[in-house]
Order: sequence, then C-alpha cells, then structure tokens
Amino acid sequence: MPVILGLAVFLVLVRLAAYDEPIEWDIGTYMTVAREMLAGERLYDQVWADVKPPGVYVTFAAMQAVAGDGFLAVYLLSVIAAVVTLAGIYYAASVAGPLAGALGATFWAAMCFDPGMGANLPNTEVFINAAVAWAFALWVRGDVASANRSWGRWSGIALLFFLASTYKQVALAPAICLGLVELVATRALARILVMAAVGVLAWAALFGYFGATGRGWIAWQTLAVSSGVYGGSQVQNLIDSLKIGQGLPRQLAYTLPAAALAVIGAVMRKDAAPRRAWLLLAALVVGTHLAVALPGQFFPHYHQLWFVPLSIGAGWGAAALSKLPQPRGRALARVGVALAALAVLYPQLTWLPLSGEERARRKYGDFFVYANRALGDVNEVLQPGETFYTWSDEAYAYPLTRRRLPAAGLWKLQTLTGPLAGWITQRTLDDLERNPPELFIHYGDPSLFPDHPIAAWSLAHYDPLPGENVKHFPLYFYVRRGGTLERRLAHSPATTSAPSPAP
Repeated sequence: MPVILGLAVFLVLVRLAAYDEPIEWDIGTYMTVAREMLAGERLYDQVWADVKPPGVYVTFAAMQAVAGDGFLAVYLLSVIAAVVTLAGIYYAASVAGPLAGALGATFWAAMCFDPGMGANLPNTEVFINAAVAWAFALWVRGDVASANRSWGRWSGIALLFFLASTYKQVALAPAICLGLVELVATRALARILVMAAVGVLAWAALFGYFGATGRGWIAWQTLAVSSGVYGGSQVQNLIDSLKIGQGLPRQLAYTLPAAALAVIGAVMRKDAAPRRAWLLLAALVVGTHLAVALPGQFFPHYHQLWFVPLSIGAGWGAAALSKLPQPRGRALARVGVALAALAVLYPQLTWLPLSGEERARRKYGDFFVYANRALGDVNEVLQPGETFYTWSDEAYAYPLTRRRLPAAGLWKLQTLTGPLAGWITQRTLDDLERNPPELFIHYGDPSLFPDHPIAAWSLAHYDPLPGENVKHFPLYFYVRRGGTLERRLAHSPATTSAPSPAP
C-alpha cells in the first residue's frame, strides 16, 4: 500500500537524525553485552548487566554480527522495529476498514520517534511494541466463530507475547488482560488455556536452556528474584501510576490528540470498530498501564508502550469521524484529524535541527555530555589491545571506545544494591585480579566508597592519572601501578603539563 510505504520511508529518514547522538546508558549496555556474547562470553555468568531477560541482548548480538558493533546496528534495529510495528498497527486498525488502518499507521509514524522519550533509539520498548502490535492484530482479527479450531493463530499469539516478555517480563500484563476479557466476552476457555500453556512451556524451555548450560541459578536470581526486588512495592507502584509526573508523564502530553480521537471512536462505536475489538483495545489499555506501572521507575522510555493502543484507537476514531452523515461535518472532521496528527508530530520535529550533542544535553543534562567527552580520551591514553574498566554506570564507555569489557559487572549500581550485589562484586574482582586493566575509571571520587571491595582494590593497585583528572571531570582516571601505561607516562612530558580547566 503506498501510504504504508511512504510512512516507512518517513521513519527511515527521521531516525537518521539520531546517527550522531551520543550513545546512552541502556543502548550502551546492550551493545557492550552483545559484543561480549559474540566474543564467547556467557550472559548472566561472564557478563552481567541488569535484570532484563535475554531478548534484547540476543537481538543486538544478531544485528551486530551482521552490521558490526557501531551505530549502524543501532540505527537498523530502530528502523526495523518501527517499520514492523507500523505494519502491525495497520493490520490491527484495519479491522475497522482500510481507512482506519492507514490512519492508525499514520498516528504511529507521527508519535513513535520522540527523542524526549528515547523513542528514536532501540530500547526494549520498541521490540515489545512490535511483538504486541502483531499479537493484538492477530487477536482482534481472529474469527470468533472458529476460534477454538484456529490453534495455529492462538499459539502464534502466545509466542508473540512470550517474545515480548523476553525483552521485559511486564509485557505479559497485556496478554493476561486480553485473555481475561476474551474469556468473559466469548467463553473461549480452551483457547485461553492453550495460549497460557504455550507461554508457560516457552518460559520453561528458556529456563531449561540456562539450566542445561550451568546458569540455572543465576538466571533465576536475575530474572525472578532480582527483578522482583527492582520493582519494589507493586501496590505503591500502582498508586504512583495515577500521579501526574510519574505514571502520567508530562512527556506523553503530545499524544493527547490521539487519545482524544480514541475516546471519540469509543463514543461513536457503532460507526467505528466492532464491539469485540473495542473490548480488546480496552484490555490492551489496562495491560499497557500495568506494564508501565509495575517496574515502579516510570522512566520516560517506559511510556513508549502507550504508542500501540493510542495509534490503533486514534485510527478507529478518525475513521469513525469520516462517516459523519453531514458533508460539512465530514470536511471538518478531516481537518480536525489532520490537525491532530500535526499536533502529535510537531513537538518531535523540534529535535531534528539539533546536533547530537545538543540532543543529548537536552535529554540528559551537562554531566552526560562531560562524561562522553572525557571517555573520548581513553583511546588517546591506551594503545590497541589495552583495556580499561569503569566502575560507574556509564555502560556506553565500551562501545564509545570500541574496547572490550574486562570484568563481569557492567553497572556500578548493581555492585552496590540488590540481591546479587555480592555475587557480581566477587565475579568482577576475580576478573580484575586475573587480567588487571591498564586504566581504571571512577565516576566521582572513589574515596566516597572506602569500604566497597572494588573501590578498595582499585585504590590498592592504581594511582591517579597525573594532571588529568580535572580535565576528565566527572570521571577520575587511575593508572595501574607498575603497568605498561604507567611506564609510558613516566617517559612522556605531556602528562606533567597543567590540567585543563573543568567544563
């Protein structure tokens, strides 16, 4: 369809703007872990990043195996996920007719690349959206009369939700809500049980794989125990999800025109999608709210999950307005829909003229930019083949410098808090003892953590890089005592020059 092709080209072009944007924490984590996996390191055992399931790491590893570990792989993942979701939105929304499909896809293209929500980058939510959009499309277009005989369709839907949950476990929330609504609406108990069984078996197979490869305990601790601790109080999370600035973020305000169209479509239901479709969309809305709320952190990128139900609902509502009986009413409706799409699109276009560093500063603040600049000096200090370790949360340090992670623990935060902090700390220390890096980088003064084993080990084996730590603020560079870098610096007059002023 020409409209879908045009929207796909639009997504390809607008996402090019992210090409010179500095890599941030999450994307840096995925790139680093993927590179280590391709080098033979074992996920959750020899490299440990956070409590996410393996889906995002496997996805990045697959793309980096093809496109390399630079930003091309990041860009391709972003574009492919967006276009796949675009097609799913069109297929789902077109249950109310081709016009509804085209309009739903238009609203998806208009809202899905907002840099302020990190939507121009392939975080976990973009892959969840792709799987959920297609799962919902297959579900809403399923033939209810022959539903219990269409086992392939419903097994496929279950596998799509399983796939979504391998990026984040909370992606199962929409599946559960859809199943409950379908059970009440159609009494299709057998079908719901089959889908549940497929999902349970798929997760059992995943844990079985980790068990067979000697990682059963750490996989369980990571994906079940630690993720539960990360989420905190689910009751408090649900309460906070109703507060403006948390579960109702200001960043999502630009999508309100799409939400208004969805409400209009629900009110005009007889002129929009079928009743069952609206019930399923309501279930998807509730499930999306739960998926955003349950982790309890309410980071901006979490709210990208709203893009799928909002786009489908906006498509149905906009198509309903096109069926108004009066010609003048239809003309006004077309103008209103066009203005709504422009209102959704415009705030995102304001990011396009900005340079990559300007976008990063607008998103994350000055400290992120300073840290990126400082890490750019690593390759000026180290020779090819030499390694560094940063005890910080700046996971982007390794893809930025194109150097390997020398120890299991990637994030400083994970060595300080959580049920696995002690295990990660010890694994990291074992790696550092076995292959000490030439450079050790701290975020902030390491003396602030005098009792932590990693800080104590670094101070026992490393000295400050002469004359450079002011320049590298907020990072502190330390040189291995007796290492090759220290010997080079001893014979280099440049290292004794006056430090550059802090930014």
